[in-house]
Amino acid sequence: MFGGLDKAMEASGRNCEDNRPHGVPDDWYKDAALMRWPPKEQISIRIDEDILKFFRNQGKGYQTKINAVLRAFMDASSASSTGS
Repeated sequence: MFGGLDKAMEASGRNCEDNRPHGVPDDWYKDAALMRWPPKEQISIRIDEDILKFFRNQGKGYQTKINAVLRAFMDASSASSTGS
């Protein structure tokens, strides 16, 4: 149903659908794939209450989802600055 991501999640014994943010269209996942990310660093960050509430309401793994949004912004910013 969700291409490479679902196959990789099935192989790992995890359910991909448990980690999907609400409101993301199903076809967005068709080309998704699991990736290894650099090690994480523990920091302290101030986030607006409404933003934190939104992500916490997404359930388990909300910090990982915040990180994914930040990474997507970084990747998009890098791509636009290189003209890609």
